[in-house]
Amino acid sequence: PNVNSDVVVNDLQQAVDHWEGGLKATCGAIVPEKTFWYLIDFKWNSGSWYYKSIDDCPGTIYINDINGSRKELRRCQVDDAQETLGVFLAPDGNTRQQQRKMQALATEWADCMRTGMIPKDDAWLAFHSTIWKSLTYPLPALNLSKADCEQIMRPILHYLLPAIGVCRNFPRSLVYSSEKYMGIGLKHLHSTQEIYRLKDLLSHVYRRTNMGKLYRNT
Repeated sequence: PNVNSDVVVNDLQQAVDHWEGGLKATCGAIVPEKTFWYLIDFKWNSGSWYYKSIDDCPGTIYINDINGSRKELRRCQVDDAQETLGVFLAPDGNTRQQQRKMQALATEWADCMRTGMIPKDDAWLAFHSTIWKSLTYPLPALNLSKADCEQIMRPILHYLLPAIGVCRNFPRSLVYSSEKYMGIGLKHLHSTQEIYRLKDLLSHVYRRTNMGKLYRNT
């Protein structure tokens, strides 16, 4: 049955109050300034479904802070990504903010490495032990295209390839090929993303973990 958004907001308010009460009973508290919420609803327009904006379905959630004062929680649009556990995620699935973060990390790393002169082996080690770890951490939660991944990697390769004694214009098919086939052995960010996704699907769905239930539901 259709559920009015007002009913959802009212039920959510009750859930939040119970949550806050449970935290208070165990000497915990919610920090309103660090807390946000979304309300997801849809409208039909010209033959397609669209997410409703905050103006389309207004609603407010309140919470008690550590001093017991009632505070209004920040509500975000469904396309407004917020950072959770180090990853920017939005309910509508867009990855724009996370892409910008990864692009900035890649550019900053390349600029910092470029200011110093380190041996080839150390440059190779620095790539795998620092920036590569930062870029691969959020991949299971993302759906970046191949072009997106190559754009993120561009500043890294422009520094890394010359740093290890390889022309920066070296064919990318060989850059991402294994040493067995005379390649450099770098892993493509997009391929790594898909491998991580497959590993999670195989591991969690089979074991019926909470993550596996989320996969099955979606």
